[in-house]
Amino acid sequence: MRYTDEFRANAVLMLEAAGYPDSDGALARTSRHLQVPHSTLRRWYWKTQNPPPSEMVQKKKIDLRAAIREEIEGILDYMGYAREDADYRALGTVFGIMVDKLQLLSGEPTARTETITRWLDELPQDEYDAVIAEAERIIGDGRGGNTGGA
Repeated sequence: MRYTDEFRANAVLMLEAAGYPDSDGALARTSRHLQVPHSTLRRWYWKTQNPPPSEMVQKKKIDLRAAIREEIEGILDYMGYAREDADYRALGTVFGIMVDKLQLLSGEPTARTETITRWLDELPQDEYDAVIAEAERIIGDGRGGNTGGA
């Protein structure tokens, strides 16, 4: 089968977003999802046979990172409204997944503490204060997983 440059570029990005080559099973999951043989995906990723054009992969990566950042901002904006519906945990989970994918696509570590600390440091002071106050409120009312408190 012949694959287009765009398909191969998307496949390489999917591998990266899945954590390949460092994440166990990333190649197998992506292969299954795309219905492309493992060996073919591996060759595209490592640029050993018929890789997608590097410029296309880079452009798609930049576009995907921008889309993920927009989604993260939307999730953060909506979290304040979701408290009443108790959907905060689901949004937090999606937020964590999006951050993880963004980090992988940016070639940065996926350790949450480093990433979240860096992002908090970049917030304007009033937004930072609001995030900290909300975290303290959640921990204080027992929804933060802290079983030793109130």
